[in-house]
Formats: sequence, structure tokens, C-alpha cells
Amino acid sequence: MKKLQEKVLVLNKAWQAIDTTTAMQALCDCFRGSATAIADDGGSLLAMPWSEWAKLPVREEDQSIKVPNGIIRMPDVIVKASYTQMPKRRPKFNRKGVGVRDRQVCGYTGQYRPDGNMDHVIPRSKGGPNTWTNVVWSAPEVNSRKADRTPREAGLKLLRKPSEPLALPACVTIHRRQDKPAWDNFLVAGPNTKV
Repeated sequence: MKKLQEKVLVLNKAWQAIDTTTAMQALCDCFRGSATAIADDGGSLLAMPWSEWAKLPVREEDQSIKVPNGIIRMPDVIVKASYTQMPKRRPKFNRKGVGVRDRQVCGYTGQYRPDGNMDHVIPRSKGGPNTWTNVVWSAPEVNSRKADRTPREAGLKLLRKPSEPLALPACVTIHRRQDKPAWDNFLVAGPNTKV
């Protein structure tokens, strides 16, 4: 079922966002007692064990799933008490990850450009590797102008040398979603936030 693949925010016992999981895994964790679901009823946040969660009424705005003895509300946020520290992660090596590492600031102009893209400093056609140390965030028009040339050949100057990204707190790598307003209570806002 598609509903069971929906994303659920995972918090540690200090209620810090540390990961996402599927609704299916979240329900299993809650049922086993390794997690509690967070209910946002009327503005107050309550952590509920499975015995209480299973009795919650399903509201019109809630996702739900049919089970043999009725219908159960699917959680948007769970707390895993066994997780104590805030894990750190490196962004994935892709366009989005390069944007996170470079804070969506063009490596040639220094302008904040959320519409930018990943540019290979030494073009791949000239033997440049597809690695963190050869890519920067670039404004689309700059990337088009540079095309298949090195910065020097294109008359551009790289403002900073690209490097491997630092490991970031997990909450920075999890983005807000319009369809998950309950996540807003736990996620850090920033230039990469999707609202």
C-alpha cells in the first residue's frame, strides 16, 4: 500500500529530529513498544504508547489504515527512546547535496541562488572527476556560460575550493514538507527549507 510508504519523522528521546522512516516501520515500532507516536491534538503535543494511540479517533485530515479490528490513525512523528544523541550525516552526493554543502551560494558569483545547479569545475569531458572536490553550486546562467570549459577558459574565478562536506546534524538534512505540518515543530528552518 502506498500509504504505508509515507514518510514519518523520527525523534530521539530529547525530541530532536534525527531521521525519517516509513509509516509501516513507524507503526511496527510503536506496536513493539520501541517508539511512541506523537499526537498533535489541539496544539498540544503528546507522546502516546500503542495502547493509547490505537484508541485515538481518526480525524478527517488524518491518514489512516484499516486493521482487522478497525481503523488506526497513522502517525506523522514518532519518538525512539533508544536514540539519545543527535546523529550527524554527510549530504548525499547529488545536486541537492551540493546545494546543502554550498548553502545554495554560487561558487563563482557568491550570490544565493536556490535555482542553481551542480557545476563540474574541471568538466567531465576533460577528465574531471564526479566528486565533491570537483563540483560547486552554480547560478544557471553562469553554468551555461561556462559550458564545457574550465573556469580559467571561461573567464571565471572560483571563490572557494570545493571540498568534502562536513557531517551535519541530521535535523539539517531533513526538509519540511507541506503535507506534514506536524514536522514543523521539530525541524530547523533555513534557506534549504521546503515550505
